[in-house]
Amino acid sequence: MAQLIKDTLPLMEVINNDMAKAARNHGLPVFKGKLFCHKGGLNENLDRYGRPIFNFVNENTVVIGGAVLALKKLFGGIDMASYTNVGYMPKSLNEIYNINASVEADDAASRIALFGCGIGGSNLEWGSVKDPDFKMYTLGNMAASESGMDISNTWLPFRISTSTTISPDETGQSPSNYFFRKSINLGTGSNSGYAWYLKEFTNSKIPIKCYWQNTIDPADDGAEITGDLIPEEDMDNTDLIECFGECMLTITEDDLREFFIAAGQLTYARFNQIGLFTGQKKQISNDYYDYVGVRLFSVVNFNNVSVQEPSTNVYLYRIYSAV
Repeated sequence: MAQLIKDTLPLMEVINNDMAKAARNHGLPVFKGKLFCHKGGLNENLDRYGRPIFNFVNENTVVIGGAVLALKKLFGGIDMASYTNVGYMPKSLNEIYNINASVEADDAASRIALFGCGIGGSNLEWGSVKDPDFKMYTLGNMAASESGMDISNTWLPFRISTSTTISPDETGQSPSNYFFRKSINLGTGSNSGYAWYLKEFTNSKIPIKCYWQNTIDPADDGAEITGDLIPEEDMDNTDLIECFGECMLTITEDDLREFFIAAGQLTYARFNQIGLFTGQKKQISNDYYDYVGVRLFSVVNFNNVSVQEPSTNVYLYRIYSAV
């Protein structure tokens, strides 16, 4: 299953085109965020041009940690020691969950690089999706921890293992794109296993694109801007422009299910929340790399997606900076 997520910087709520044009005329920044879903793999359910068909699912929210970090970078206030105008910055999740908390992080090197999943976005009933809270800084308590397995906690680990490495995949290699490793209790002791809560994007180089919003269907992409705007032709154009970075997120057959199997709760195996995270990758020890300075950037909630049966879900997460 492939899905498309459109994200926002939270300076304004989602608005219609007339409101956006009025705000633009007054020099106000305008941002939006939407989630779209494609049923099946990227080679299934295609339109007549051979493109996956996406359907609207829900809107999303950039949370306070992501907003402050973005503003710090835009205004050159990365050095916390010398930049005193940052009135508030959430603690890193490394500090909160004691994961490589002693390793120094540099916000200047921090970027949106990871995603995580949770079950705090909706109740079990269909249509009970919750609104994300701008003040949230995590996807919730960790479902696998030193205390054991607890499906009442909402932040799900992608993978779990009895060793410090994940079981080899079909290539015979241990996957190297899982991070934020936490010592957990698998039922035989407080440090009897490990859980990986974050995963890198499938595309390491995030494309930045700009499109005219000149389609009949607002869900469709317009004409892509690939060259300089021409004053004689473009400056009087009243169509809006949208600019975004496009991240590819892949949830494989083994992701998330391992936790529910270990907890003996496969009947409730699901996720209904995706968060993007910022951080800096650093070498922690020999052959061990992980992210530090990790903070939640944005959250999107949606109806439950079951993982009772093995399946692969592919998301395109678009982070918009202008409309």
